[in-house]
Amino acid sequence: MIADKFTVLLEDLSKYLSLSLKPDENNSCLINIKDKIEVQLELDPTETYFIMGSILGELPPGKFREDTLLAALKSNARPYPRLGNFAYSKKVNSLILFEKLELEVFTVENILSMLTPFIKKAMNWKDSLDNGSSAPSHEEDYLSQSDPTDFFGE
Repeated sequence: MIADKFTVLLEDLSKYLSLSLKPDENNSCLINIKDKIEVQLELDPTETYFIMGSILGELPPGKFREDTLLAALKSNARPYPRLGNFAYSKKVNSLILFEKLELEVFTVENILSMLTPFIKKAMNWKDSLDNGSSAPSHEEDYLSQSDPTDFFGE
């Protein structure tokens, strides 16, 4: 059942993004954004939530990891909409940004309005980590320009 619901959702998103989005064998969809980050889309097993996630970068043990995780926790404490929550994955030793959107509340249009700002936030944090900074110097207004064509063409 998840495959059917997810496939329909991806087909609807495909129309808006001018991309061919299809579930893989794990019932998720990985989108490469400008060869910089990958955003994974999937439904949770209960089909209640649409989940977006991105691995932002490895955090080696030490002060850099501590500073980054502290900055991520501060970002997680921001009021809604914070456009994603940070988590640390021991499995891949990396900082992850994810967002769970309740399917009953969010339409495809709502998901699209969250996807682009989510990608902006992920790219901003990834750039910071890649440049040796534990966090962006400031949190941007990610909602200010939320046109999907910024990342997906057209």
